[in-house]
Amino acid sequence: MVAGSTEKIGTQTKSECPGSPGTRTEDPWATLSIRTEDAQAKPFSGKLPAIAGYDVVEEIGRGGMGIVYKARQLGLDRPVALKTILFGKVSNADHVARFRVEAQAIARLQHPNIVQIHEIGEDCGLPFISLELVEGGTLATKLGGVPLLPELAARIAEVLARAIQVAHGNGIIHRDLKPSNVLLTMEGIPKITDFGLAKQVDRDWGQTQSGAVIGTPSYMGPEQAAGMTELIGPKTDVYSLGAILYEMLTGRPPFRGATVLDTLDQVRSQEPLPPRRLVKVPRDLEAICLKCLEKDPRKRYESAELLADDLCRYLDGEPTVARSPGLPTRALLWCQRPQRIKEAGGFMIFISLVMATWNIIGQITFRFGFLQPNDLDAAIWQLDVVFFLLYLPLFAIGIFTVKGKPAAIWAGAFITLFNLALTIAACIGIERILPLVDMGGIMRDPGPRLPLFTLLAMFSVIQFLSFMIALVSFHANTLTRLWSNSKTQI
Repeated sequence: MVAGSTEKIGTQTKSECPGSPGTRTEDPWATLSIRTEDAQAKPFSGKLPAIAGYDVVEEIGRGGMGIVYKARQLGLDRPVALKTILFGKVSNADHVARFRVEAQAIARLQHPNIVQIHEIGEDCGLPFISLELVEGGTLATKLGGVPLLPELAARIAEVLARAIQVAHGNGIIHRDLKPSNVLLTMEGIPKITDFGLAKQVDRDWGQTQSGAVIGTPSYMGPEQAAGMTELIGPKTDVYSLGAILYEMLTGRPPFRGATVLDTLDQVRSQEPLPPRRLVKVPRDLEAICLKCLEKDPRKRYESAELLADDLCRYLDGEPTVARSPGLPTRALLWCQRPQRIKEAGGFMIFISLVMATWNIIGQITFRFGFLQPNDLDAAIWQLDVVFFLLYLPLFAIGIFTVKGKPAAIWAGAFITLFNLALTIAACIGIERILPLVDMGGIMRDPGPRLPLFTLLAMFSVIQFLSFMIALVSFHANTLTRLWSNSKTQI
């Protein structure tokens, strides 16, 4: 509603459309004829629509389901935004139902940072919503891939969080919060718009089936990306607010793959890159952003209001609830990243190639007399045994580890642990081990033995640690992948 206006939503207005009812009733779409029984709906196009009581000026935007026009409401002589269904008069029942959900959702909300509704109606079979006209563009346009100052980003996020808390207080979950759904007035005041995917927790029109994925992938929470509609709630919007804050801080969303499926997979299984890795951001503000983007909804803010309060504390220079994690926590999060598995496999392949080169050099050195072991045959045999029984299998294990095979990761961990024990034993000169690795007697001398086996021990330590980190990463992400893949239907 607009200050000073006495008009009510759904007031009866005369309609001159031939063959249509004479008035717009309190429920203008209750008897709307749907004419897509035998034909596929096509997006509305062509001339500007003629809607009784409005002078439609121009199209100013369109989305997945609706077109928005700039218009003038003749009776009150004021500019408005008219939203109609994208498929016009041939919209199917689902389009009309979603359009109706949006209108009823907005009508329940009165807040200066939510676009207000003036009227809902239907004219000549075309449903429409008359909305507050906001002419300053969208937050997405303002960003344009360029970060905002951290303080400005925090203030905008606080305003949006308090506005969406009002929606949550009225039982409405937005489900599609993103920069392009935040309009800006000419003074730069943000206003949330487009409740077309809103979920009203106290009603169920059956518009979202279990397993369906709706929303914008880069800004939806993991539970929404997994199609787990029963888990979508206020914390899903908190996640989206965190994604908007992330983009305001860095100039890019937290996840953006080459395809929609890539993006959905990233949202479900990967951790966002900390903003401080991309731009200069205060640590406390980064912590607030990352708390919103937690994969587990239980680790996010309990409500949008608590998020707004923490942003307010940051802006006031007070300690925040979402403090930056300590070194052990950051180390654990680093270990849990999925790319650690590929890195372990790649390092194993690299070491195997190094050892193959070392074997070839050793063979040439011994056979051409650059080094003369006491027992040439034993030296050649030991070189072959070390390579073919230890490092050649690790080459294959490295390849399968890169592919994420759990058996390969476990095998790599055990073999590298055995290598580490063997090299340490050889380095300190244990008599039972030396005959296996003395290279025909050359390595019995501590002079060449200590530096060589110390280097090999260092390689073995790195190999073993890389596989242990890969195991942490694999088991930390397995449950998430199983949970997501078993529930997602796209």
